[in-house]
Amino acid sequence: MDAYHRYVYTETQAHHKPGRALITILLLLNLSLWIVCIFEEKKVEHLPMHQNFYGHLPWSIISHLCIPLVIFYRFHSTVCLSEIWTSAYNLAHELTDET
Repeated sequence: MDAYHRYVYTETQAHHKPGRALITILLLLNLSLWIVCIFEEKKVEHLPMHQNFYGHLPWSIISHLCIPLVIFYRFHSTVCLSEIWTSAYNLAHELTDET
């Protein structure tokens, strides 16, 4: 949420785009994690400590209920990062003129 409110204030900042490489890396990493979460096979046996604590059936239910939340979280954060990537380098005075 903090990044949505950040804008560049000078032409030099708009030209050099400080931090855009970091946002690009975060965007690509998050997108790749999202793709991995979608296509990865989920097995309950991957986390034996959790399975021993909760039991096989409860841990299986918990892990399968959380999969859609994890996929949604990755997708939503990818969309937010792409919005930051496109809008963070607009000049602040241009934005106030539009509203």
